[in-house]
Amino acid sequence: AQKAFPLRDGGSLHGFDIILVEERLGSLPTQRHLAGSNSPFTQSAGDDSVQRRRMTSGSELIHSIVHGEQKFMASGERSRCALLIGASARFTEDKDVLKKSGADVIWAKPPPEMNTNQRNHLLKVLMKKRGREDLKIPMFE
Repeated sequence: AQKAFPLRDGGSLHGFDIILVEERLGSLPTQRHLAGSNSPFTQSAGDDSVQRRRMTSGSELIHSIVHGEQKFMASGERSRCALLIGASARFTEDKDVLKKSGADVIWAKPPPEMNTNQRNHLLKVLMKKRGREDLKIPMFE
C-alpha cells in the first residue's frame, strides 16, 4: 500500500487506512523502527538490519503505532493516520487495556457485520481522527 500510494503523495502513514489488531497475539516477533531514521516506520535504503522485540499483546502493538504516529506528527509532518481497531474474543477482560492503548474502536469477536451503518461509523471516526470531521460526505447527509 505504501508503494502504490506513498506518504509524499498523501498516502497514509502506515500504508493502510484501517489496522485491525487482535489483543491476544501470543509472542510474535515484530520489527521496531530504527533510531535516527526519517520516519519511525522506515529505514534507509540498503539498510538490511532488523531490530526485533517480542510484542505480547495487541494493546502493546497499538500503543507502539500510536506513539509512532504522535512522534511523526510532532515533527511537523502532515499525514493520514490509520484507524486503529482493537479486537478480542475476551472483550470484557480486554476492552479497557485496548482503549488505554489508543485503539479508536474496539470490537468483540466475532466482529460486527460490515454493513452501511458500520462502514459509515468507521469513516466518521477516521475522518475525525484526521481532523476532517467537517468534510461533507453525501452518504452521511
